[in-house]
Amino acid sequence: MPPTARFARCSSRLRAFWGVHQGYRRAMSDLDKTERNLQALQAAQNSGMDPGASAVHARWWQLETWLRQLLYVELVSNYGEAWSAEISAVAENRQTKDQAQGYMGTSDLSQRLAYLDATPLFELASKHWDLVGYALIDPLSTWDGLRPQLAKIRHRIGHCRRPHGDDLARLEQVLRDLEIGVARAAGSFTSHHDCDGLTSALPVAGWIRKEHADARRLVDHAQDQYEVTFRLSMSHRPWLGPSTLAEGSGHLWHARWHFFGGSGLPNLAGLWDDVKDLVDADLIYLSAYSPSWIEASFHSVDNGARVADLIGCMFDHLLTWRAPRLDESIYESWTERNSEIDQRIQILSPWSLYDPTMRPITYFGA
Repeated sequence: MPPTARFARCSSRLRAFWGVHQGYRRAMSDLDKTERNLQALQAAQNSGMDPGASAVHARWWQLETWLRQLLYVELVSNYGEAWSAEISAVAENRQTKDQAQGYMGTSDLSQRLAYLDATPLFELASKHWDLVGYALIDPLSTWDGLRPQLAKIRHRIGHCRRPHGDDLARLEQVLRDLEIGVARAAGSFTSHHDCDGLTSALPVAGWIRKEHADARRLVDHAQDQYEVTFRLSMSHRPWLGPSTLAEGSGHLWHARWHFFGGSGLPNLAGLWDDVKDLVDADLIYLSAYSPSWIEASFHSVDNGARVADLIGCMFDHLLTWRAPRLDESIYESWTERNSEIDQRIQILSPWSLYDPTMRPITYFGA
């Protein structure tokens, strides 16, 4: 049962205060971390590290991270809950061992693709070219032709050998060639369509026609009492081609909340701790580009009833963690404080921010 109105108000205020307090501490920590990073780089260069090695590694990090994100979105969109079966057992074993030492975990701890080596990662992209090829360097023969050259660069980084004089230029050219694919992948993710006409879908029946008990309880109440609006929409992945409104592989649900009147979510970590285990099988990303704009995206592979229930769960927790009034200082450090919680939380990334009208825009800056 939902908390009483009085308890909800008290809980919201207490959690909002705690979020601001923790946010201040994290902001100070972020400043210290930036200085430590710069000091470490300078000390390494002073002791003989090739400055180009850091630059090459940074560019490789961009390439490999983007490939993991792309594969994650497309595999989940296509296979739903069973997506991880496409990844080798080696990655699963590494992830399990890492999770056993959770005190050393990072925001990638939940991402099995983060435990896949570079060579099998590139092989996975080639295997699922029908899902990711549109966003990489088409045709497949061209992409596969790049792999041996890229592998040599990766080996030099991985074994701390000095980079070749052309390594940085080669990587930056690959990143420039991938920019158009980033635009297509992220642009289709953030281009939403009204789904009112999908009358047979349980999320539509539940949250647009308000046949779900949580929708009848929350939608109008949140708007009238808390100035929080809700919208349900859909998108589809580019590999479907021209597509009609439907559920199933390649079609995604997007539940979006807007907070008005100066309210918002200063502390995404608290919200995430409450919902992460509940949404694990169905959520793709929890996206945001400000404390006042939150979106949850779900795959739609045989899970309509679950998604309808999960939207209600998210809605309740969002209102619980809502701060009635955000201090201006929150906006200055909010992104940094909430960006390292979990890889499924996307803040000011292409998956939360990109709009086709923003072109020309560069993601890699290469």
